[in-house]
Amino acid sequence: MKKRTLSFLGFFILIAGLFGILFLLNQKQDLRKRAADEKVILNLLPPSQTSLKPGDYVNFNLTASQSTPNFYKVTAAEIKVNYPNDKLTLVSVTPGTYFKPADFNLTSMEMLSLGTSCNIKNDCGTTADGINCSTQKWCTSPALADQTPGQARFYLGVPCRLDGTSCLPQINDGIVATVKFQAKDSLGAVPVSLDTASQIAALKAGDNTAIETSVAQVNTNPVVLTIANDPASTPTPAPQSGTLNFKIKFQGINDQKPPTTIKVTLVKGTNTAAFNAPVTADTNGIYSGQLTNLTPDTYTIYIKGFAHLQKKVEDNVVISANTTATKDWSGFELLAGDLNNSNSITIQDFGLISQNYRTNSSVADLNLDDNVTIQDFGLLSQNYRGIGDQW
Repeated sequence: MKKRTLSFLGFFILIAGLFGILFLLNQKQDLRKRAADEKVILNLLPPSQTSLKPGDYVNFNLTASQSTPNFYKVTAAEIKVNYPNDKLTLVSVTPGTYFKPADFNLTSMEMLSLGTSCNIKNDCGTTADGINCSTQKWCTSPALADQTPGQARFYLGVPCRLDGTSCLPQINDGIVATVKFQAKDSLGAVPVSLDTASQIAALKAGDNTAIETSVAQVNTNPVVLTIANDPASTPTPAPQSGTLNFKIKFQGINDQKPPTTIKVTLVKGTNTAAFNAPVTADTNGIYSGQLTNLTPDTYTIYIKGFAHLQKKVEDNVVISANTTATKDWSGFELLAGDLNNSNSITIQDFGLISQNYRTNSSVADLNLDDNVTIQDFGLLSQNYRGIGDQW
């Protein structure tokens, strides 16, 4: 009986031991899985000002944060920031508060000139080597002049022995560094982003014997700036305009008469521009006029005299900037008789000329001789029931 009891007890201890081993293995697997899921997230924050003028400076803050606080002890970072070299000039990199300033005592890219590379897996040695791991530079970075155009590359960290002692690793979130650029004269969109090759070095969770270098989760989404000229400093170009000189002939006028005013309409599609243009006559009764400050384009032109039917004088008249177009339309006459400005000659016009017959009224004086006579009646009668051109 005693022998059977001891055998049972031994079997129970064996089973319990197996369960304990399985439990520990499962715990270790869970820890490994959790460590694989945990990341230190690198972000490039948008600056406060995203619209720049040539010559403006802009600062980007680079931050690090842990998906689970205090999971990793972060010892170093290798950072690569991509930017368009034709639009930005790299000015400096200033360490932030993430790695304590006393750990490396660096303030700008010009001070990072002691070396050109850094292995973030290295430690600073042992205490016996005489290295003060709390104040020694962990590594150095390329000088400003040695940077690859289009990529800011720098290394920051704290010296730390592989056993986790005599070092000041970072376990919280914070600003790793501030990258400063200056805008060039090249205008347009400016994407700035973290490179996928950026890395973080950290002590494993619960394990101070090895450094992990694959714990970074890099946000590579670009921050897009815009470089544009300041509207206030950009001179407004002088408006471009053209000039039109022209000649016309009124029916019934064959010698020099007093100046008068006509209506000139420029038509472009459904758009029209009408001008009251003063004209003066030469000894042959040919009137000349000028229009200035015309918008350059191609027009159809209509002219209406002081008591005349409107006439389309020409299609496709080109008005060019800073030039003068000259047109002679005196080869045909503007037909007289539209006294009421209706663009047609009707009984109402006969009524007006009858009312003013044998007076010096300008209302019905078609030939501008200062008298309303039979000659004026004759001009109106020739064109009775006439209608002017329309656009």
